[in-house]
Amino acid sequence: MGCGSSSLPARETTIGNPQASTNKRHQIFLSYRKNDCGRLGAGDKTAILLKSKLVEFGWTQCDALVAVISKTYGDSVWCKSEVKMAMGMKKLIIPLWHSGPYPPTSMALSLASFQSIPSAHPFEPTDIAMLAEKVNEKMLQQFVPLEQEAAFHQRLIDACNNGDSRTVVTLVKSCAAIVNTRYESGSMVNDAGAAVARGTEPGCTGTYFCARTLSIDETPAYGDGQCGPNGGPQCAACKRFQDKAGNTALIRAALHGHVDNVIALLEKGAHVDALNNFGSTAYSEAKTSEIKELLKAYMS
Repeated sequence: MGCGSSSLPARETTIGNPQASTNKRHQIFLSYRKNDCGRLGAGDKTAILLKSKLVEFGWTQCDALVAVISKTYGDSVWCKSEVKMAMGMKKLIIPLWHSGPYPPTSMALSLASFQSIPSAHPFEPTDIAMLAEKVNEKMLQQFVPLEQEAAFHQRLIDACNNGDSRTVVTLVKSCAAIVNTRYESGSMVNDAGAAVARGTEPGCTGTYFCARTLSIDETPAYGDGQCGPNGGPQCAACKRFQDKAGNTALIRAALHGHVDNVIALLEKGAHVDALNNFGSTAYSEAKTSEIKELLKAYMS
């Protein structure tokens, strides 16, 4: 996480290096005045506490500038330059109203179009957790690191499988990008570390098996102690792998017959015609005629 902190005099500054971590997708930049909300002089350490909270949320990287607008923020050449550069590069800018007027008089034109957090008055020292929540919400709306997006989509798939419509709505609101994400495994290995392949017996050519000899706990009730390899029951790890066969959340919701989830996803722009790796759509996988009729109304 990069930080730009300006103190009095303004030449005393520390600017984070955006190239400091080459394995990150984005870099966050926290802009503030040391004397107002840092560790220097009468600073109340607001920026330091906020940084810790954002790290807890996992936002150590993100293409955004979080500006802690304090009473002397607009007096700093460095702070004004940071905002100006962020605007020129079309970065996400999130102003947090710490103290003084908002926007600062000297930055009225540049910050007028950005709503502060909070919007009606400066925040209190006890509001750090709330601020982090609000910043996190804006981050999720704009940026989701690849690994976090994968985790969100896993949660969305699980919610669609389980009929948890509340979680579905929450997730697609936080991260609209996952609505039409195809859930891919990334490799032909299940989460038990075993290589998988499709079965060869009739009716099983679209089913993955790993051919492992299973423990008693892993063996399905109707199984023979082995996963496949050409037909028969799957182990739990291969069932999870099967879920990752290019399915979208809508396909999983339709397959499991959860009408509320199907409606929620359609309202968020889910693609009805999306195909999984087996060439199936949500319509062809739909468990009930009610869902089929619902999907048909959205089909082109």
